Amino acid sequence: MAVSANENPLPFDALVESVAKGVRDEETLTELAAKLAALDALMNENEQLMIKASSGGKSVDEVVAGIQYAVDPNVQQETAKEIFNTETLTKAQINRAVIELTDDACEPFTASQFRNALVEIESKY
Repeated sequence: MAVSANENPLPFDALVESVAKGVRDEETLTELAAKLAALDALMNENEQLMIKASSGGKSVDEVVAGIQYAVDPNVQQETAKEIFNTETLTKAQINRAVIELTDDACEPFTASQFRNALVEIESKY
């Protein structure tokens, strides 16, 4: 029997690093968004400011919203229609839109300062 990621989740730091290295599948991003939302609820004002400073001005809540937007199938379809200017989409066109959306949503994770701040803050809780 196969084990899903939900039954055996990655530790937070490994999850953050995997996204930084280009892992962009829906399950990984959904798990990351959930963990970030939970962390956001625990963070104090100074920690929030540290995240904003290291993420290019985005709060954890904004990063979570970006990820949720990127994995929304309706958004993916609409984005593909806009990119390719067509109502009849191929799987490849939708996949291209998914890549564009998820890369944009995960852009803050390319900054090591952002990743390090997240991991440091998460380790306190």
